[in-house]
Amino acid sequence: MNEVLLEDAVMLPVSGIITESKIYAIINSISGLVSSNSRKVVIDFSNVTHIHYLDVPLFNAQLGEIIKKGYDVTIKGMSPYVENLMKIGGINEKVIGSYKKERG
Repeated sequence: MNEVLLEDAVMLPVSGIITESKIYAIINSISGLVSSNSRKVVIDFSNVTHIHYLDVPLFNAQLGEIIKKGYDVTIKGMSPYVENLMKIGGINEKVIGSYKKERG
């Protein structure tokens, strides 16, 4: 995953089907980004086609650990389908809430 530097954040583009192994890859990438002093991370789900709702709790827990360390994590670009799967799986509403505010 190649991060993109934004004016006030680092964006991490993700694509395809999100599996358990891809969740760990995303978290490892975020961990690398946050250690580089970036306090805001935007995960771009524009090209994500599916995440199994049973994998969302793992993703949520891993994101929660990053958020507890004081980092601002936002998911942007989710299709309505992926957003519904994330909600069914119990994604942190702060992450979805930030996303909705950013997209207007």
